[in-house]
Amino acid sequence: MKITDPYFLFIGTLEPRKNLNRLIEGFAGFLKDSSNKSFKLVLAGKKGWKYEPIFNAIKNEGLQDNIIYLGYISLEEKIYLLKRAIALTYPSLYEGFGLPIIEAMNLGVPVITSNIASIPELVIDNALLIDPYDAETINEAMKKIIADSQLRESLAKKGQGIARNFTWQECAKKTLAVYENLK
Repeated sequence: MKITDPYFLFIGTLEPRKNLNRLIEGFAGFLKDSSNKSFKLVLAGKKGWKYEPIFNAIKNEGLQDNIIYLGYISLEEKIYLLKRAIALTYPSLYEGFGLPIIEAMNLGVPVITSNIASIPELVIDNALLIDPYDAETINEAMKKIIADSQLRESLAKKGQGIARNFTWQECAKKTLAVYENLK
């Protein structure tokens, strides 16, 4: 699995709440700038419920050569893809936590994600937040992340600082503390 072109990455189950149709629409707008033609959008994750409209959107936008669907990937493949991505793009409409966001931040990968649900609390100001209901904001965020190397570096560095707060050991400590307070 060697992708040589620069790419944005999405990791997660392909289902409506992940908002991939708007991501595809935003990416189509991003590609209209001729200097962006070499970019790809890589979708990694299993097909979930109501995934068909996602593939219809790819076809309708004529992006079969620009969007790569990998299906389910292993942990090693996930790390490989994240480390080489321009940014993780995660325009979810609803998220309980957003593990791919933390995984990306931990590896120093800039994140473009939603400004709704629990996500802003998770990333604080360490990601580029977009309105997930507006494909144009996704397009603009993609343009901004490739145009501004200082922004990419800043988000990568700050994100790693946030990600250090989310370890399984820390989760276990906090869970134990909750149980102890119930006594």
